[in-house]
Amino acid sequence: MIGRMPVVENCFVGKVHLSIKGANPTAMCGVHLRLESSQPSSPIESTYGHSYRQGFTQAILGLSIFLGALLGEVSPLAAQEIRVTSERRWLEVQQIQGDVTYRGNQKRPARVGDRLGAVGQGISTASRSTSILNVDTGIGVVKVAENTALSVNRLSIMADGARVTILDIAYGQARLQVRPFTNPNTRLEIRTPSGIAGVRGTDFGVSVDPVGKSGVATLAGAVEASAQGQAVMVNPGFVSVIIPGEPPTPPRPIDRELRLRIRDWRRISGKVAFLADVDPSNSVLLNGQEVAVSRNGRVDVRVSLPVNQSYLRVVVRNPLGEERRYRVRVREIDGR
Repeated sequence: MIGRMPVVENCFVGKVHLSIKGANPTAMCGVHLRLESSQPSSPIESTYGHSYRQGFTQAILGLSIFLGALLGEVSPLAAQEIRVTSERRWLEVQQIQGDVTYRGNQKRPARVGDRLGAVGQGISTASRSTSILNVDTGIGVVKVAENTALSVNRLSIMADGARVTILDIAYGQARLQVRPFTNPNTRLEIRTPSGIAGVRGTDFGVSVDPVGKSGVATLAGAVEASAQGQAVMVNPGFVSVIIPGEPPTPPRPIDRELRLRIRDWRRISGKVAFLADVDPSNSVLLNGQEVAVSRNGRVDVRVSLPVNQSYLRVVVRNPLGEERRYRVRVREIDGR
């Protein structure tokens, strides 16, 4: 219990002006990711490449946490979550290639200079389209690959100046290059349908396939992949896979050769049956559309292909965004 209730004086919480006497205002407001074929005569060509209302609600939340802390009902760590600066944060579109869509209160073509600052704002890229985003004060850059949807979950500044950046990737792939953080409370997280990648100054990538399976790969620094109450540290040169409903897999070396082992590739009854194996952490795109890769790395799909087209365009991509492209001549088989 508090023996003497301090008088309020000169303390800002959110947009509420409070005043405190008989207490330390600072203390009261101190607020917390080889080409190989079993058929020697496989007509495959491969090439390498790299693609890469805070207003009223905030005031009420801040006031409630402040009063809770005053009465000893909120831990100091929770109290630190109050954002006590009017400085705004954002991601800015620095570069666009191809068909990129801005998603906010409305959908429209994205433009260089667009800023994503509110929860839910984001961009999506179409096939053969990419974008690069800057994180406000130069914390880092986000390279968004084709067929990817990325949005803001949280952008905030804590009482001690630490910056909290949380982004969502619904599908696709993004590479983040982030400078080392000087404030120990600064954090950056990438959230996917299956897990979270938390970092502190690093170069890493995250991928999400059509069924929500995620890959978290680290090139430099440290990344913690977590899901289902379990976490693993992904060190440089390693990757972890997170399958929906399961904890992260133990890290394994990143496949930077981007091998594709084709088992079957033939046209049957107007569609092409494609059966192949890749590293389980990699993504596969057929004619610009991402397809599911099983936990064992198996790709087993049938895709439409115009009768006048005799090749499949196959891209194998790891979570860092490194790609290897294949051109596969389709075998014509009678579908009876």
